[in-house]
Order: sequence, then structure tokens, then C-alpha cells
Amino acid sequence: MIEDKAWKFAVRSYGKQTDWTGRKYARILHVNNVARMSKEFASRGNSYYQNNIEFIVAVAYLHDVLEHTSIKESELKNIFPNEIVIAIVTLTKRNDESYGEYLNRVKQNRIAKLVKMCEMKYRYDDDLYRISELEDKDFKRKDFYHRVWRYLCGDAQWIYYDNKGE
Repeated sequence: MIEDKAWKFAVRSYGKQTDWTGRKYARILHVNNVARMSKEFASRGNSYYQNNIEFIVAVAYLHDVLEHTSIKESELKNIFPNEIVIAIVTLTKRNDESYGEYLNRVKQNRIAKLVKMCEMKYRYDDDLYRISELEDKDFKRKDFYHRVWRYLCGDAQWIYYDNKGE
């Protein structure tokens, strides 16, 4: 099963990475939760999503692998179907693009779009559990997640400026 292969690859690739709060194994926990949510959303979606749940879950497990590990696209191409690799590459923000340009790319790939939406929902919800006292910066980050979600849903324009000009 492609889903199992992606999970094993993710566990080996992400290793014991922590997140910005210092939680051990945070990256693998993150992708596992995004995959769980992606599977749930896909199962309630249209026939395209329902028929591609295994690919969607595989992409969710691997959506950060090019950005947060030493894994290269060529390695993924040797192991996973092209549709999965394309979605993972789509979910990897390029250094030379703004966040708005990145989101426009993501919107063009149905699997990448669903996984990114689920990642934003997970991040939005997860902040409530791992931060004991929310500060202004936390609300700004939550607003960012919400805006990404709405933009990908198609009911908002991407107008968001922060210190990076994105």
C-alpha cells in the first residue's frame, strides 16, 4: 500500500525533529495529524477525493519532506507515483516566490490544495493545545492560518502583509 510506504518513508526522513516549542517528534506528529485530517476531509469530498484517498494521505505524510529534510525530489520519483511527487513539489514553497504566488500554485493541484487546507486547519487548532497563554503574535499566526484556509477555499483574495512583505 502506498500509504504505508509513505508513512515509513516519513518516519525515516523526519526522524526526531522537534518543532519551535521544542516538542520531540513534532514533525512526524504534525504530518500524521495532517494526514488523518486529510483522509477525513477526502472521505467526505467529491468522487475525485474519495477515489484518491491513499495518494492524498501519502502526500500529507510527505508534504514537508523536501523543505525540512535532506531528501531530494529525485529520491521521491524513484519511490512514489508521479502524481504524489508533483503534489509534494507543489506544497514546497520556493525561495524566489511570495507566499501569494506559492498559494496560487497550490490552488492548481487538487491534492496539494486539500492537504494545505488540512495543514492550516490543524495548525490553527493545534495552537490552542500547545500554547498555555496566547499572545498577540499567536493571534497573528492564527489569523494567517485562517486567511490561507479562506483563500484556498476560494472565498477570499490573498491580501496579507507582514514583516516579510508577503
